Amino acid sequence: MRLSILLFFICSVTLLQAIPAPSEKTSFRITILKSSGEPQPGIVLKIKNKTLEYRGNAEGVISFEYDVNSSFYRTAELYLPTDMETIQSSFLLTEAVADTTLYIDSPEEIAALQQAGTTFPIEGLISTANGEPLTGATVSIQGTGRTVQSDEIGLFHIEADYNHPIVIRAKGMETLSLEITRFLQFGEEPLPIVMPKKGSDRIYRSVEQMPRFPGGMKAMRNYINRNLQYPKQAQNAGIEGVVGVQFIVEKNGEITDPIIVRHLNDELDEAALHLIRTMPRWIAGKDHGTPVRCKYSIPIQFKLPKKEPVVAGSTGVDKTQKTTSSQEVAKEILPVALQKALPINLLPDLNIEWTEYFRPQAIELSWPHALKSKKGKRRR
Repeated sequence: MRLSILLFFICSVTLLQAIPAPSEKTSFRITILKSSGEPQPGIVLKIKNKTLEYRGNAEGVISFEYDVNSSFYRTAELYLPTDMETIQSSFLLTEAVADTTLYIDSPEEIAALQQAGTTFPIEGLISTANGEPLTGATVSIQGTGRTVQSDEIGLFHIEADYNHPIVIRAKGMETLSLEITRFLQFGEEPLPIVMPKKGSDRIYRSVEQMPRFPGGMKAMRNYINRNLQYPKQAQNAGIEGVVGVQFIVEKNGEITDPIIVRHLNDELDEAALHLIRTMPRWIAGKDHGTPVRCKYSIPIQFKLPKKEPVVAGSTGVDKTQKTTSSQEVAKEILPVALQKALPINLLPDLNIEWTEYFRPQAIELSWPHALKSKKGKRRR
């Protein structure tokens, strides 16, 4: 009897521990100001990998509630309303930043500050990768002669502006070059700065400025659409889906060591790897202003075009859903090719399946300039 009670007690405690504690929404109030201290209205806050989006009011305040999970923090990204491609600032959604003030200037405001030569007091806290404070690091505003050194706890203060980068040097460490924007976004708090050792080959997974394809995400999508080769055997077998590829963006922007992290099919995997290997150089990721090696992953989608059903009374042409431009060009070129008896596979690659448009056994050419023999009969 005692054993049964003991087992019941243990099972009850285990069950209670397995039930997750109810999450409570955290109220966030993110205030966005200009460097002058005036409100920066209309800033858009997006939660990464979520569809959630919030916009600042006339006072520059973004208010919202979000379930904070202490085991996995989401990243909030801030955008100017006139530029939804460029991340102006980002931070983790934790209770510690529930009431935070950040400083963001638009390109027009930065241009005005540059022209006026306005200076701002900034401060930073320099340390090694191990968290040890760096004493005696030289901090200079390049091209101005303004120079200071970090104190015994790695702290420094200096006047900076938008026209000149902040350069930090220390013996045995990589030289850093930072923009004033980083410091101003932290407001009254010193900016934490970690200096990597010289010759470090560390590969980062997350950095302040992630690697990016030249021209941004839209340019990368266009590149993939133009250059991805869909293996014929996989098309004929009706295989489609997503291949996940991970690679390293080197300090000079080169792509190295691509590997498959989500397998689909041997042929499709190899086609995705070939696409990545032949990509142009990226813009390298940066940490504290220094280019670093960084891992990056992208999904490569293989999707078969959907066929439209043949409508009764039509010309019998089984068209696939292609871009209008390709269809129109096909209509112009195909009759000329037939007239000159050119093999179909020598026609320009217009990203379409010519057999869908030319089937001698079934097709009746109905284009305005369809070819006819001298006796008025259509050629086959």
